[in-house]
Amino acid sequence: VGDKGWLNTEQQADLDEFIVLTGYLGDNELSQLMQGARAMLFTSIYEGFGLPVLESMAAGTPCILSPDIASAEIASETALYASGDKPDEWVAALTNAVEAPDMIAKLAQQAKTKAEEYTWERCAELTLEAYQDAIN
Repeated sequence: VGDKGWLNTEQQADLDEFIVLTGYLGDNELSQLMQGARAMLFTSIYEGFGLPVLESMAAGTPCILSPDIASAEIASETALYASGDKPDEWVAALTNAVEAPDMIAKLAQQAKTKAEEYTWERCAELTLEAYQDAIN
């Protein structure tokens, strides 16, 4: 989902039946897609905070992501992990998401609960606190 990213290459023709490049989706379409997904794959290996991970968690959709990005700290135990440069780990994690519905349901509930910790009000409070600490 989304526009092509940095260093993105053209999709291989032999994957056309498995991969749909949606381009940009509006908020409603994205929300529906996340709520209907078994899991959200966040394949980025050069990511900061990663709002898509938090949005997915809030929708009750567990994530599959690299343990080496900042979003792993947010998702913590509510996600499945695969190293960014190891396709076999991504396949294994996605297979778990498809073949272990009880595990996914448990992760989904944990993800939704954990996402409730992240509010814009809390973000503003922590930002103000950081500025006050810097001034002092």
